[in-house]
Amino acid sequence: MKLSNEMKQMLDENIIYLATSTQEGKSMKKPAGLVKCTED
Repeated sequence: MKLSNEMKQMLDENIIYLATSTQEGKSMKKPAGLVKCTED
């Protein structure tokens, strides 16, 4: 999937949250910090 310029800008300017779930289905998320988009 090719990222649009708007998507890249959103990644560059916002905190990214990582989300996973346990085997029981409990959702878990936490802020991962700031990221920089370097390629599509």
